[in-house]
Amino acid sequence: MKLTRKQIVDVHNALSKFEGKAMSLRCGFALNKAKQAIAGEITALVEAQGKLRLTPELEEYNKAISELDRSDVEKYNEEAKAIYEQHKEAVEEFRKKDAEFGELLKEEVEVDIKPIPSSILPDDVLTLAEIEAIMPVLTED
Repeated sequence: MKLTRKQIVDVHNALSKFEGKAMSLRCGFALNKAKQAIAGEITALVEAQGKLRLTPELEEYNKAISELDRSDVEKYNEEAKAIYEQHKEAVEEFRKKDAEFGELLKEEVEVDIKPIPSSILPDDVLTLAEIEAIMPVLTED
């Protein structure tokens, strides 16, 4: 089954809502198999996201921006621009890595995940948004 990495993250997050909940053996088996099927992609995404950590220079930039007085918009913009120019290289590097991570999430990958019959899922665990997140891996009976 082809899914974007963003869909994989959404499915992973929705499946985590089932942890600690009582369910049938069939449901638990299907959900566990689904989690195992996407585990490698989740691990790779966590590692890629780890590269987005703020450097000390970027933390300094964020702190300086947050401490500016916002009551005078023109003065704020002028000071923010000056701070940006001081930290431009670090900010641009972070933006570049963030954009690359965003593109990574959009990529489609093949995942060996078997569709989960909707009839085996408990009725009271997921919100509508979470159901929407796992729709790509659900089937109707």
